[in-house]
Amino acid sequence: MSVASTPQEGETPEGVTRKESSPERQNDCASFTIDEVGLSNRQVWAAALSELARRGQVGRAELESWLRPAALIGRDGPTLVIGAPNAVTRDRIATRLLPAIRDALGATIGAPVGVSVVVAGAPPGDR
Repeated sequence: MSVASTPQEGETPEGVTRKESSPERQNDCASFTIDEVGLSNRQVWAAALSELARRGQVGRAELESWLRPAALIGRDGPTLVIGAPNAVTRDRIATRLLPAIRDALGATIGAPVGVSVVVAGAPPGDR
């Protein structure tokens, strides 16, 4: 007779795959460099969020609810593209948070930028 053991914290039963939750997994987008500062899009987004928090332009609840799930996903000339996980988040960012985000991104990279918000992974007609 064998005794089955219960997995300890951090372990999984044999044959079971566990996905780790991390900011990189949540914002799973292609990495690219913002030439003005030589930083990756992920680094620039993180710095812009920190700048927003430091300035107090966006409350912690808004930062966590609406901006952390978003990511800097692209660039179209002088316009940076923010990818939101869904249409509700896109609309909230675009209607209430965009001026503050534009200021924080401009301060982060040291140059004024345009900002657009799209639903990440959505077909072009749904953006």
